[in-house]
Amino acid sequence: MVRTEKLEGVVVDIDATGPHPESVLTDPGTVVWMTETLYDIAGRVVKSTGQHAPGQQGPVTDYE
Repeated sequence: MVRTEKLEGVVVDIDATGPHPESVLTDPGTVVWMTETLYDIAGRVVKSTGQHAPGQQGPVTDYE
């Protein structure tokens, strides 16, 4: 299954204190909506769940 999430409020800072600057995830944010896609062993889409809020059920399409 592949889940795609739209996030809000993500904060990534740059730590340049050492010789090599690094990115640091300061705030992971919150999920605004998500979609889900289920694939079979051959890589074909079996089921797709459309855009929905976390904890809610989105529109489902089954492929046969």
